[in-house]
Amino acid sequence: QVLKPQRPAPYSGAIDADACINFIDNQKEYYTVVKLGLAEWVQYTALNLIDDAKSWWRSSGLTIHTPWNDFETDFLTFHTPPNAVAAAREALESLQQGKRSVALYTHEFRRLLRRVPTLDKGTALHWYIKGLERDTSKEVKLRQCTTLESAITQASLIHSILYPNGPTIAPKH
Repeated sequence: QVLKPQRPAPYSGAIDADACINFIDNQKEYYTVVKLGLAEWVQYTALNLIDDAKSWWRSSGLTIHTPWNDFETDFLTFHTPPNAVAAAREALESLQQGKRSVALYTHEFRRLLRRVPTLDKGTALHWYIKGLERDTSKEVKLRQCTTLESAITQASLIHSILYPNGPTIAPKH
């Protein structure tokens, strides 16, 4: 028996950075799983636009023969608020773990990071470590992580050792 993946939900046209990025990513994942040729991605995505998104499509000047990269750029440009990248950059730079678990902090960090695709990896790594709880941040720095993924792995491990009863319980000395 062949499993059929669930089709991505249609997009109604919200001007929302996370929603439009998620829509595009879901479309790409679906087309990859069902092995749809890249040349057909735009026409099938156009069928998945409804309401305001369909109005945008019809007035965009794009056609079903538009290359996917051009469609994706125009779609994201239109459906992302003008200040979304700057706001995400500011939020990333000042994001703090606080009393959250590393997992929740990391989730929020990654959500914001998706909005700033041009952010260099070194800056992202620096901001991630800087925003960790003080003791966890210090220990991650000592391990000299060179990638965001390694810093996340180390932060999760270190924080679970320092705070075995959860993120809000101080370690016993």
